[in-house]
Amino acid sequence: MISHSININMKTYILAFLALLSVIQLPAQTTSNNLVEGGKLLVELVKIFNKNPVPQNLHSQENYSADLCFINSTADNLLIEVSKKLNDSTYKILPASISLSSKAHECLLEISCTVYHYKVYRKQPGPQVLMLEGELRLAPNEKMEREIK
Repeated sequence: MISHSININMKTYILAFLALLSVIQLPAQTTSNNLVEGGKLLVELVKIFNKNPVPQNLHSQENYSADLCFINSTADNLLIEVSKKLNDSTYKILPASISLSSKAHECLLEISCTVYHYKVYRKQPGPQVLMLEGELRLAPNEKMEREIK
């Protein structure tokens, strides 16, 4: 919007400048020199006003990350492993596992938007027991919450 008004003002100035040059009656040599100098000035003005404009809506640009939260509604302590899906058969386990005590809430903040696989284990003395597993897809700017009951 601002650059549009600048272009209109610039066009007005250029037309006024050209009209002024056509009205002035000077000897041929002086007129041609003035026209050349005016043309150079015009080119410089166009270069100045045609610079790339500054983006107006910086705050509306999408953030390409998301938040993933888990809520433990059980009476058990849980361990959650989250893996990033690389292709159909390959997963990369994220370095930070989530340890949730009973009735707790934990989040992984600003992770990349892709498909994730998660496994929920019940913590108990002895070997861990797999309770639940699944996949989810995160979209940009999403805050996904998974409640474990």
